[in-house]
Amino acid sequence: MIRPAPGRPGQPMVPLAAFYDPLREAFRASRRLVIAAPTGAGKSAFLPLWAARDWLPEWGESGRVPVAEPRRVAARSLARFVAGRWPTRVGGEVGYVVRFDRRADEGTRLTYLTDGILLRLLEEDPVLEGVGLVFLDEFHERRVDADVALGLLLRAAQRRPELRLVILSATLEGQRVAEFIGGAFLDLGASRIQETPDGERVFNGLHPVEIRYIPAGGSLPEALRAVPDAVRRALAETDGDVLVFLPGKPEIEEVRRLLGEIPGVVVHSLHGEMDDHAQDAALAPDPQGRRKVILSTNIA
Repeated sequence: MIRPAPGRPGQPMVPLAAFYDPLREAFRASRRLVIAAPTGAGKSAFLPLWAARDWLPEWGESGRVPVAEPRRVAARSLARFVAGRWPTRVGGEVGYVVRFDRRADEGTRLTYLTDGILLRLLEEDPVLEGVGLVFLDEFHERRVDADVALGLLLRAAQRRPELRLVILSATLEGQRVAEFIGGAFLDLGASRIQETPDGERVFNGLHPVEIRYIPAGGSLPEALRAVPDAVRRALAETDGDVLVFLPGKPEIEEVRRLLGEIPGVVVHSLHGEMDDHAQDAALAPDPQGRRKVILSTNIA
């Protein structure tokens, strides 16, 4: 377990910010890292940002930094988020490349892309000339493209020992993966920074979670009919938006029909058959400031 440290003044208030200095030293000490941190800790956004913008230039390493994501919507949304904190425009120092959509050029230093795009880059250039560090995010999902890319990256590192590789995950048998790639494993614990009586800052629960079970019958149609009431209850008893996970597009369409119109609330669908613009609109803040209900598959 790596211990938290005060970090650099002015760092954003995300959990990983308290580990800024220890993480920087870990990156400096090892070119093969496996990092486990909870969802929401900042690993997908801030670790690539710090590495590409701050650490590598400080160490005289100016190579590009690709970050492989499992889904196009994640690559695009992360690129927009990180570009705003660099700060730069999307397609400047920070960009993304997904199927049929590219917002990056030769001057882009940090690029979010899908596993398939990374695999294509490795096929075109097996040693990834000009790349200094590769992130494989959400590695616990064990995608075929990511597994193949990892094998090719390890082969590339045999020819280019300076190439850095970092594997990120919220839930992962990190020690075994670290042993496989011949690197170090950092487990950043179970979540949010809390201050103990003696002033030490520790992770201890990122977000409070409350589970409410609503009986809905034993069949899928019965369960779907119970969803609208559950959504209205969530809107009445909480603030913010509501994310509803459903099995697929047909169930999303059925729940949307059952839900109907809700005053002051906009309902979005989110699934893999939608075009990129519609997916991005579902995840973006509502232009009119309305609360959102997002009916989504596991793409969210």
